Amino acid sequence: MRYFGYFIEWAKIHPYYSIGYSIIILCLSITFTIPISYTIIMLGYTYAQVFNSKLYGLLFSVPIIFTGCLSGAILAFLMSRYLFKDFMKAQVLGYSPWLAWNFKMMNLIVQTDGCKIVALIRLTFAPFGITSYILGVSDITLCDYILGNMTYIFNCTA
Repeated sequence: MRYFGYFIEWAKIHPYYSIGYSIIILCLSITFTIPISYTIIMLGYTYAQVFNSKLYGLLFSVPIIFTGCLSGAILAFLMSRYLFKDFMKAQVLGYSPWLAWNFKMMNLIVQTDGCKIVALIRLTFAPFGITSYILGVSDITLCDYILGNMTYIFNCTA
């Protein structure tokens, strides 16, 4: 709790420098599959304290959260697709026949309705980072993945 107070005081002195650090914190939280709910609440509270206004804190933190969540989701997706694809496929397909069958069905569906499926998957309580890694192994296009995430993130932050 003490470090949180230090961050608020530092953000009051340097509100625009804290934007970059906040985006990096969210991006790394998603990439390393750390829950982001507390981080989002912390950022909203921090900027409400920085500007002494809940409205300005909200208006200031929404684009930061949107950018951090989207960049973290894209980073996890691309890492899964290009760096960890063999490992991730072995984990998904080799765990159980039930999971392998469900992944194959999801893979068929995301080829046609990728944007909708990403937005619907994001509405579940599945961890944000883990679903990014699983979707990176699927055959979904990057454009559909980004549009589905933007739809979800915009609805959740606004």
